Amino acid sequence: MIGVNADDASTAGGGSAFVRPLRPTSVLDTLRERLGPTVDVTFTPGTDPIGPGSLLPGSPPVPSDVVTPDAGGQDARGFLARYWPNPAFEGEPALTRVDPTVELNRGFFDFPDFQGATPKRAALPPELGVRLSARWSGTLTAPATGEYVFTLTVVGSGRVRLDGETLLDASGVRPEATTTSHAWDGTGARVVEAARTLEAGQTVQLSVEYAADAPEQYFLYGAQVRFGWRPPAGTLTPAVVEAARAAREADVAVVVARTFESEAMDRATLALPHDQAGLIRAVADANPRTVVVLMSGGPVETTSWDERVGAVLEAWYAGQAQGRAVVDVLLGDVNPSGKLPLSFPQGDRHTPLTRREQYPGQHGEVHYVEGVNVGYRGYEALGLTPRFPFGFGLSFTTFALADLSVTPDEPTAGASVTVAFDVTNTGGRAGVEVAQVYLRRPGETRRLAGWSRVPLAAGERRRVEVTLDPGAPERPFARWNVESGRWDVLPGVYEVLVGASSTDLALRAVLHVPDALTRSERSLA
Repeated sequence: MIGVNADDASTAGGGSAFVRPLRPTSVLDTLRERLGPTVDVTFTPGTDPIGPGSLLPGSPPVPSDVVTPDAGGQDARGFLARYWPNPAFEGEPALTRVDPTVELNRGFFDFPDFQGATPKRAALPPELGVRLSARWSGTLTAPATGEYVFTLTVVGSGRVRLDGETLLDASGVRPEATTTSHAWDGTGARVVEAARTLEAGQTVQLSVEYAADAPEQYFLYGAQVRFGWRPPAGTLTPAVVEAARAAREADVAVVVARTFESEAMDRATLALPHDQAGLIRAVADANPRTVVVLMSGGPVETTSWDERVGAVLEAWYAGQAQGRAVVDVLLGDVNPSGKLPLSFPQGDRHTPLTRREQYPGQHGEVHYVEGVNVGYRGYEALGLTPRFPFGFGLSFTTFALADLSVTPDEPTAGASVTVAFDVTNTGGRAGVEVAQVYLRRPGETRRLAGWSRVPLAAGERRRVEVTLDPGAPERPFARWNVESGRWDVLPGVYEVLVGASSTDLALRAVLHVPDALTRSERSLA
């Protein structure tokens, strides 16, 4: 078992979605309980605890396993942190401790009853206030030879010194760039970066200073800072090396990877935070029998690693019983039948968002210029191939769909349409298929019109019917007319598509919707 949240049940959405578990079950503890004493289930975290700081833009934080804190114990890892309850480093520090990383996102995200971060991240005491200052120091040991790009993300002022010399400077609220590149994110965070070449084993002294002195910072929008890096390609930190070693010695490796998500701030990227993608690649290279369990509130980038692993289980934020639920699937006691309610894109640059006015918006406004082509319809409209499409999902068996019929193929006014087809379990285990019915008019994108959840024994075949009722709340043949304020059924030739996902639609038929049906629907409106 690998992953910072494999041994607890803290994975949940922040903000109003947060629910404090009463009887939490972790994947690690449940797996050990179910397998018993004859199976050795080992654990290593592989990465540092993940919290609201991962919502900030910029590179992943410099990890604790390459930093030794000043005045720390022999085995201590991370940065020696000192905090002041003012933005000017005045007086004695109010708090001194060792932080694994330099990464803060305070305010709304650390309210006790809205905090979805792992309890492994020690919260800051509220008496520090909003306009704090902090200094982190430590010795970094380079794990590989090559160019390191260091980044500093701040709302407020910040500075990084390397061996006493200024490496990154974001002093002042919104200063001019003093390094090779800078950018502004929709959160107001500034990202500055600079590169240095280091030799493997070389040590450098780091000092990071930060002051929450931006005028827009208040109790809901506090300190935001991250000291990050992009090490040379292929670099493996000690924690990742240990995870790969443990995987190599095991029969099966399970990596639990997570995101932090909450209301009030969007993720800056689809990449798994703290370079968990690199951790997965290293583990999978060490053991091809690797399973990845994703605990996320939305899609993540998987393209860089999913072909290396044996299976991917999207558990979402599974609640306090997540340990039992995940282990039931991992051990094959439950045959998973879920289908994706959204599309997983190939990456950040392969989504239906084509204009800044769509996201993150301009001048405080977001314009929905995509019209009806939202989600999977947007992918089709732009000819984009998602990594995993809407409606997709595998199980421990396989299914086949055949013999599609549509009756009547030219309905009279107000009549429902029945879409019938055979579903066969072609594998060796009982399972459930969620067969999906889509409609498409010429020149338009397909839309989900109905579905059926079909449980089948191994080898069983069943005739399935899905009814499309023009007067149902789903309005399968209608479109909302903004100008008239009513539903209008669109007559003409419809293609009926049936399959296992929004892109896997093997069965096709034609349906003629007459004008008479339109008149009937308008009378209902």
